[in-house]
Amino acid sequence: MTTAKRLLPFFCAVLVAGGCGFHLRGFGGRSGHVESVLLVSADGSDEQAVSAFKRILQSNGIALARDNRTPWKIVLDGFTRKRNQTAIGGDESSTREIQLVDGYRVTVFKNGVSMGSLAIDSRSTVEYSSAQYIGSAEEEENAHRQLAEENAHAALRYLDSRAVQAP
Repeated sequence: MTTAKRLLPFFCAVLVAGGCGFHLRGFGGRSGHVESVLLVSADGSDEQAVSAFKRILQSNGIALARDNRTPWKIVLDGFTRKRNQTAIGGDESSTREIQLVDGYRVTVFKNGVSMGSLAIDSRSTVEYSSAQYIGSAEEEENAHRQLAEENAHAALRYLDSRAVQAP
């Protein structure tokens, strides 16, 4: 009986968290309305972002079509990669903070009709000192990879939301 009393608050917390719509990231579950998509990216596209989105689509069971036979088409364009650098502590050569913002616009079509468009971007901050400057390029590249993954997950959620509302 004492074990049950100790576990009761835990089970209540789980029920309340689940009931209010809380979900662990990546466990939201897909709607399953989209089986395949034609993915189109504009010239000057961010290859890292496009590759990340392809991986996310495929890992969620969505096939990449090679032609227009699939009803779903996704256009990625308006790619941005911003890098803002700020000196911290007043000394130009001491510590620096770099804010990275990567993003693009996602437009979803079903049977040639636009289902909507959404601008997606994610932000990350990298800090380094002049003594550790050598590793900063690798840290920035890792941050860009992480931002591409975050944007791809957001684009997939947008696709799912459009698919649920599609006639």
